[in-house]
Parts: sequence; C-alpha cells; structure tokens
Amino acid sequence: MQFLEVPDFRNVALKCLSEIAGLAVGPEYNGKFVTLFNVVMTSINRMVPPSTDMAAAYATSDDDDQQLISNLALFLTNYLHHHLRLIENPENQELLINAHLYLIKISTVDDREVFKICLEYWAKVRFCISIHSAKLTISSCRNYTRRSRVYRSTISIR
Repeated sequence: MQFLEVPDFRNVALKCLSEIAGLAVGPEYNGKFVTLFNVVMTSINRMVPPSTDMAAAYATSDDDDQQLISNLALFLTNYLHHHLRLIENPENQELLINAHLYLIKISTVDDREVFKICLEYWAKVRFCISIHSAKLTISSCRNYTRRSRVYRSTISIR
C-alpha cells in the first residue's frame, strides 16, 4: 500500500487493491480487510479530497487521473459488495459514509463504464431497499434495517 500515493504507481496499486477487495476468504482475514479499507480510504482522502467535484475533475483530467477515478469506483464497489458488514460499526462509520459519498460523486461522472460500475452497486442497494419495504427476507439484505440507520444522514430513501 506504500505505492498507492505515488503518482506513477497509484493506478496499478489501486487495481491490485481492488482485486484483493473482491476476494471472499475466511473470517480469519476480517481484521486485515478492515485495515485495508482504513488505509486505502485515508490515502484516497489525501489524494482526492472529499470535496472534489468528480464529474468536473474527470472531464478535465488526463487519462491517468480518469483511470484513478475509475479504479476508485472499482475498489469501493468491490470492497463494499464483499466486506460491508465488517466496517458497519461506530469505529468505521465516518470512513464508510465517506466511501459512499465518493461513490455518489463518482456516479455523476460522464463515462458509461464508470457509471456501470457504480450502477451495479446501487442496484444491489436498491434491491435490498425494495425487499425491506415489502417486508420480505433475503439473506443478502437481512442487515438493511441497521444499515438504513447508518446511512440516513447520507442518502435519502423514498
């Protein structure tokens, strides 16, 4: 992770970290995945401030910076899809909300591939909202009630 903030290596490093974030492994690695999230998000906050207008930044950036935004979308969606429950706690709440805010901003980027990356994650979130609203139970959505309380200040659900 030492190469994540080095401009010449950050895209390759983030691609590797995205692959790692997508791994489904045993619970003995849970602590490592929490550390991964915290370290990556801390670095991302330094490299791309949370106040950044992602759509404008993407539109005016060179290929490397555009790739960074795309790779960030991949990292966040891979990590949140596979390891969300590990970081849904008070200790990680600020970074977790921050990660979702990045995804919301990245979703506004005018690029079909970047949008599809984000859309897949948001579709899963929306599916769980629909299941919860219909009072149905599906194992992948069973934590929605707790999650809705965590994210209430970040997104509004209608």
